[in-house]
Amino acid sequence: MGDFEELITAAATRIAPLIPAAPAAELGRRTAPGRRDERPGGSVVQQALRDIPQLTAERLLGALELAVARLDVVAPQELVAGLRPVPAGHTFSYLTSGGESAMHVPMILVEGMHPGASDLVVDQVRALLPDLSGLDGDEAAIATRRGAVHLSTAVAVSRAVFTALGSTTAADPAAVVGIALGAASEVLAESPLPHAYEQALLDKRRAEYRGSSWSTVAQVFDHEFLLVEELGLSTPDFTATGLAAPVDTGFAVRTGIAQGEVPVSVAVLLEEPPEPLPEGWDEIAEISYTAARGGARFGHGSTAPWGGPFRVRVSATGRDEGDERYELLIWPAPIADPVLRLKTDRVGHLVRGEPAPRRSSGRRPRTAG
Repeated sequence: MGDFEELITAAATRIAPLIPAAPAAELGRRTAPGRRDERPGGSVVQQALRDIPQLTAERLLGALELAVARLDVVAPQELVAGLRPVPAGHTFSYLTSGGESAMHVPMILVEGMHPGASDLVVDQVRALLPDLSGLDGDEAAIATRRGAVHLSTAVAVSRAVFTALGSTTAADPAAVVGIALGAASEVLAESPLPHAYEQALLDKRRAEYRGSSWSTVAQVFDHEFLLVEELGLSTPDFTATGLAAPVDTGFAVRTGIAQGEVPVSVAVLLEEPPEPLPEGWDEIAEISYTAARGGARFGHGSTAPWGGPFRVRVSATGRDEGDERYELLIWPAPIADPVLRLKTDRVGHLVRGEPAPRRSSGRRPRTAG
């Protein structure tokens, strides 16, 4: 089988440059199989091909069809010896519908004439793929290379197997490419991503992110609301600021009401905001927290889509009167100590263990921390 591996490697090397970058990258980003029916209609490769958008599949067929027709690769007879063609005079039926891929019927015919052949292609693609764990570059480069290597290997194997079978039906380039696409899709979904992909994807998300802002209503339970990626077991300690505290994958905000709803405005920024203006607020605090993966949902918005250290500035008003509202400003920043920038309300003082502030002339004292 060493000679066959060399044959496939050489053929795949000729095929790979013909694969357009955009659909190759789309394939290369596959990391999980699509939904499989409890009563599957069609073979493994037919189901896997359905996971690929039809326009992408048709574009790849157009790019590869002529080259496949000229590709001269033949699998050794011992590899295909276990595949028995259907007996002479045997018939089978199939159903088609409008809007199906040009590869659909040729694939059905080949699989009907040569049962087990497409499964053999999938097995050989798994066995003959080169090691891709060391792929490097930016996210698009890694995804494109991963997709192109899987598909070019699958095309070479598919062509070699079906040429060896020797039937006119098996020689149809549309069937060869369709089965190769299904095989590549199936194997990609079960193959690990290259080691460098995770960091490359993080770098891409950072580069493309432009920040976000929105307003929502937060649900309050037990005098707090949470902005987290997922609920955890940690308990917030509000004694440092009287207003905000980090928890697992996010942070908690201390409210005046015990339960209910409070209005919150949120802005996710790319850099530290200007110094806060105290007008209109009773308390302003800044804390650090660590996001696990990023993208924490809060109302109809979400935080930056990457993990790591972040800073949040929480501004609050109305906690003493039960007519409260909040502002959250979030940006990426190294972990730092909490900072209390404004402290005037009774709730904050009591939570911090400080004497309650005195009110005079109906006005709140404002003291920068």
